[in-house]
Amino acid sequence: MSGQPPPAAIFVRLFRAGRPESLHRGHLLAIRRGQVVASAGDPHHLVFVRSAAKPVQALTGITSGAVEGFGMDDRCVAISCASHMARPEHLAAAQAILDAAHVPHQALGCGGHYSFDPDIARLQHPPPEGPPAIWSNCSGKHAMMLAAARAMGAPLEHYTSPGHPVQRSILADLLTLAQCGPDELVVAIDGCSAPAPALPLDRFGRVFQSLLEARRDEAHPLHDAASRVLRAMAAHPDLIAGPGRFDTDLMLAGQGRIVAKAGAEGVHITLVPDEDLLIAAKVEDGIDRGYRGVIIELLERLGVFDETTATMLRTLHADPVIRNWAGEEVGALVVEAPPVRVPAEPDAA
Repeated sequence: MSGQPPPAAIFVRLFRAGRPESLHRGHLLAIRRGQVVASAGDPHHLVFVRSAAKPVQALTGITSGAVEGFGMDDRCVAISCASHMARPEHLAAAQAILDAAHVPHQALGCGGHYSFDPDIARLQHPPPEGPPAIWSNCSGKHAMMLAAARAMGAPLEHYTSPGHPVQRSILADLLTLAQCGPDELVVAIDGCSAPAPALPLDRFGRVFQSLLEARRDEAHPLHDAASRVLRAMAAHPDLIAGPGRFDTDLMLAGQGRIVAKAGAEGVHITLVPDEDLLIAAKVEDGIDRGYRGVIIELLERLGVFDETTATMLRTLHADPVIRNWAGEEVGALVVEAPPVRVPAEPDAA
């Protein structure tokens, strides 16, 4: 029917005994040098970007003067963009932000939870009141928000409120990068109590396209902040997620060329800054298995990964062979990445 948005595209199909068992649908945009080179689904699909927004939320830590003024290093910047596993190195980096800004850990408003890593979680022994907030996968982000509040001379209390100076600064950066007005943005509350913005997929892509442009343009007001955030993330993939997780493995495979950030409920952003390339994805059922193989496939087709690297990543995160616990092949995972389009060359002058 005309006027209806395009349906979600199938990203992954799973088969057992040659018969379809399940599938994942979603929406995707890949943009290179300002041109759409691959797309699937509805470019206007509303996306709650969740933790994929963290690289943008981290900018205020730099523009406020907190990072420079409190002498923070790139590990502090990286952990502020992370969805970490509460490993010792993660907790140390988050605590370093609080220590640098002289903020007590009790000020963290993100709530606490056990580590995503079962091996770490088994070793965690919380106090009677429950897991401390520093264990939260978002504690680095919240520590940097508190440091920004300290640098601004704003109160630490209610720093997650949309009306707080820190959140107003983050929102202003987001709108600048998205090149849209506040009426095009939906703001909800995330699992960590911070504001959770939602915007159409094409605006989600525009945010990160603008972030890459800010990195290149020394005259851009966010140049220093964008450069610092992207550099810190690329330099410390171990802090962004953790061993065995897709973002960390993707960035390690990129050897410093890739920045990747997942958000809850099947959201992902992949950046290749030197190629001016981004891939923004949303899986409708919220399961990250739905985007992993598609991103690997597109990065291979676009020349970012060679076949050996792509195959290694598929084995880890999108294995085409499904095996049972006895190691027997019992099914298949088939990725259906959208075709890559080659933008037309501009007419000669």
